[in-house]
Amino acid sequence: MTHDQKVISLQTWWMGELKKITQAVMDAEAKRQAKQMKKEYHELEGFRSENDIIDAYGFGCITERKKDHLIDLWMRREEGQAEDPLYRMKLALLEELYQTAKRIAEENGHGETDGSGT
Repeated sequence: MTHDQKVISLQTWWMGELKKITQAVMDAEAKRQAKQMKKEYHELEGFRSENDIIDAYGFGCITERKKDHLIDLWMRREEGQAEDPLYRMKLALLEELYQTAKRIAEENGHGETDGSGT
């Protein structure tokens, strides 16, 4: 194997590893959000809509305070789950590493590699 072939092989491997790490970070964030959502919004189980909450209050099943709390939770859930602040930083760092590896490959005249190891 020539030196150039070794360099291309190493760069391809490195870019593939970065893709794997990035996917692992994204999967971990998805799991964290699902777990957090289940924990935080468990009180909403049994309610299919905001109107269900209002109806439960109207029928005297919950207090006004509980109704307000549940509607706040419902609205927060509808607005979406907040990301882990470190998540964006991790992805930005991985993107920077990926772009650096790609730039080095291009500067050495090897063009863009796809990270597949082929």
